[in-house]
Amino acid sequence: MSKVSDYLQSHLLGELYTRMDVRMAYARDGSVLEQRPELIVFPRNTNDVRKLMRFAWQLAEKGHKLPVTVSGAGGDVTGGTLSTGAMIDMSRHMDEVFEYDAKQKLLRVQPGASAAAIQSALRLNGTTLPALDETTSETLGGAIGNDTGGYLSGSMGMMREWASQLEVVLDNGEVMQTGPISKREFSKLRGSQGRVGDIYRGVDTILEDHKDLIADLAKHDLVDRSGYPGIVDVRQRGGGIDLTPLFVGSQGTLGVVVEAIVKTEFIPKEPQAAALFFGSVEQAHDAADDLAGTNPSALEYYDGRFFHEATTQGKTYQWLGEIDGAPAAVVWVSYHTFSQRSSKKNFKKLTKLAAKYDATLFTSTDHDYESMLSLRSMPDYVDTPSSHVDHGALRLMDGMHVPAAQFDQFMSGLRKLEKSLHMTLPLEGSLLAGLYRVHPTLSMRKVSDKQKVFKLLDELTKLTAACGGSLIGAGGEGRLLSRFARQQWDDEYEQMMDEIRAVFDPHGILNPDAKTSHELKKLVAMLASDNSRKK
Repeated sequence: MSKVSDYLQSHLLGELYTRMDVRMAYARDGSVLEQRPELIVFPRNTNDVRKLMRFAWQLAEKGHKLPVTVSGAGGDVTGGTLSTGAMIDMSRHMDEVFEYDAKQKLLRVQPGASAAAIQSALRLNGTTLPALDETTSETLGGAIGNDTGGYLSGSMGMMREWASQLEVVLDNGEVMQTGPISKREFSKLRGSQGRVGDIYRGVDTILEDHKDLIADLAKHDLVDRSGYPGIVDVRQRGGGIDLTPLFVGSQGTLGVVVEAIVKTEFIPKEPQAAALFFGSVEQAHDAADDLAGTNPSALEYYDGRFFHEATTQGKTYQWLGEIDGAPAAVVWVSYHTFSQRSSKKNFKKLTKLAAKYDATLFTSTDHDYESMLSLRSMPDYVDTPSSHVDHGALRLMDGMHVPAAQFDQFMSGLRKLEKSLHMTLPLEGSLLAGLYRVHPTLSMRKVSDKQKVFKLLDELTKLTAACGGSLIGAGGEGRLLSRFARQQWDDEYEQMMDEIRAVFDPHGILNPDAKTSHELKKLVAMLASDNSRKK
C-alpha cells in the first residue's frame, strides 16, 4: 500500500494518512462492526476526489481493487461507512455552505457541512432543512447517503424529499450532474460517450426491463428503504428522468456526492411544543390518531423506560415538577406555526385530549421551549449509561417501519421478544411516519450477547414483516443489515437492485461491502470487541 499512498500523496491537494492511530480512529462508526481502512484521505476539492476515483478505476482495470468509502461524522449505525481500503473524509475541507437562493428557497452546499452549520446559516433567512437534526453531529453527505436526517418529524423529514440536485463523482472519476432532465436531454445523454452515457443507457434498460415491477411499486407507499428504492421516482412526467432519487440512500455505493442543492422551508422563530405523559402504552397509541389530527410537525413516541433511566442516572427535568410515578410512555408533539392563534387552538385541543386519555400535559406556553427540548435526549442515557463502561444500548437500525394499524401487534411481539431473549427493548419513533427503533442493552465483551445481536435482528425482520412493515424503513442496510433486509426481497426486486449496482460500479470499488449480503460468519468476524463507538 506504500506505493499507492506515495503516488496519491504526490497528486492530491488534500492530506492523506496511513498512520495506524489515524486509521484506527476510522475503524469504528456508530455500529457494532469494526473494519480498519488502509488509508485516510481528506480531499480539498472535487478534483481531489476525481483523482482518487480515477486511480482506483485504473487499478481495478488491472485486477487490483482499492475499495473507496466516504465518511462524514462517522455515525452510521449499519456499518455503512467502514472500509478496508481508502476512506474519504469530507468534513475537514469540503464543508462549505456556498449560497442561498431566497426566492426559490434553495441552498447550495458541500457534503461535509454539518447539520448545525447548515441550520445556523438557514436561520438567518428564517428557513430550515427539515431532514437535518442539528442536535447530532451528522453531515449533509451522511443524511443524503442514508436518507435519514430528521426522521422523527415524519416522512417529510426524510432527505429524499429535500434533495434537489447533486454533483457526483463517478467510479472512473467523471462528474455527473443530477436533476430533472427532459425526454430530449435524456435521449441525447443516452447517446453520449463515457461513463455518464453508459449510466444513462444502463438505467434506461433497467426502467424498461422492470417497468411492470416499478409500476407496481409506485402504486404503493414504499415501506422498505433497502436497496435502491429511488428507482421508482427516476422516471419523470413527459418521459424525462432524474437520477437524484437513486443516490439518496445509496450509502456511497453509486458515486461520491461532492456538492448538493437542497430545498428548504420556512420555520417560525418560536416553535411550540408539548409533552404528554401516559400511564400505559395502549393509552399513548390510542391517542396517536387524535394527536395527529392536530397537524403537528412532529409526533414522537418514547418508551417510559427512557425517562426512568435518565432520572435514575441523575438527570433532572425541573420544569416538570413532581410527577406521580414513572410514565409508561411519553409523547412529544411540536408545531411549526406562525400564528399564535393557531398555537392556542392546538394547545386547547391537547388539553382536551390529555383529559380524554388520562395523560399529564406540559406545554411550551407554560414552560421554556429550550428546557423542554432536553426531553428528546432521554434515549442517550440508555445508549451511554454513565455508570457502566462495558455495555450500553445498541443502535442497530435507523428506523423500522410499522404500519399504524399493526402497532399493537408489533408491541405484543416485541414484549415476547424481550422475554425470550432476556433483554430490554425500549422503543422510540415517529407516530406520524410509523418509523421506530429499539435500544437493546448488551455487552459486546460477552460472546452470548454478540450472538443475541443477530438473533434479535432475525426476529425483528420476521416481526416487522408479519406486521406488514420492514426492517429498513429509514436509512440503509449498510453491512450489518443487508442479509436480513434481503430476506424480504422477491427475486425480481433483488435482480433489479443488483443490476443498478452493476451499472454504476461494474468493478465493485464504491463501498463494495455495503448493501451486499454477507455470510453470518463474516459479520461475526467484523463485530467489535466493546461498546465504544462514534456518536
